[in-house]
Amino acid sequence: SCPRLLLLIRQATVRTPLTFSGKGVHTGKNSTVTLLPAPPNWGVVFQLQDGPSFPARIAYVQDTAFCTTLGNEEGQVLTVEHLLSALLGCGITNITVAVEGPEIPILDGSAQPFFAALKENRLPQNPPARPWKVARPFAVKEGKGWIQAEPGEALEVELTVEFPHPAIGSQRLSYRHSPAAYAQIAPARTFGFLKDYESLKRLGKARGADLSCVVVFDEQGPINPEGLRFPDEPARHKLLDFLGDLYLVGGPVIGRFRVHCAGHALHTRLLAEGLKRGAITPAP
Repeated sequence: SCPRLLLLIRQATVRTPLTFSGKGVHTGKNSTVTLLPAPPNWGVVFQLQDGPSFPARIAYVQDTAFCTTLGNEEGQVLTVEHLLSALLGCGITNITVAVEGPEIPILDGSAQPFFAALKENRLPQNPPARPWKVARPFAVKEGKGWIQAEPGEALEVELTVEFPHPAIGSQRLSYRHSPAAYAQIAPARTFGFLKDYESLKRLGKARGADLSCVVVFDEQGPINPEGLRFPDEPARHKLLDFLGDLYLVGGPVIGRFRVHCAGHALHTRLLAEGLKRGAITPAP
């Protein structure tokens, strides 16, 4: 049976183009991204400058080290997860993401700038959205991280993070998706640890990271002058990332997820395995 909630999900795009510019957190290079209106049944499609276009789907994931990178043999774009998260948060199903540069701008490190602009410019479209659902329980595990998925009537997530740090420790969140619930997640910023900064730069990552776009923890706590936006900001940001990666299934998802100490690699493995096993399927 199709949960009644699915009947309420309509497709949507944006009324007018929306442009965001700024540096990429990993490449440190400036980029501009323009979100363009798209017709019904279009999906989320990335269009690279003078290059390829590809849908925001799990098959196009190129890399999951420290961010989610999408692309194909002709080109790629880094750090798509915050933008995808905001699209899911607003229920935007049809959009062209025109990208000039190697990476989606990090802006303030959260999904809030994208979410606020999308919410203001959301244009509902007539056809119902094509949701996906968890058809039967399954799980993926890697190291101490794991994700369990089971059928449900809505998108629900219970997420736990554990960091051996006095300012973070163990944090747990329960989330039932709605735009109002997402508004409490969107402002949570990406975070990192001062002790890891030099090694990340040697790996070619975090070259655009600074206190304007990353919450940085030293051994005591955040060194950002303004402190944290929420006491559990790290857990909220991990949930923001999970929701962004979840949108790579190709539309809204109905199911219950328990997420423990997971990252982009495990998020995307969850989708790949769920689709392969027939445990995540298009809703009837």
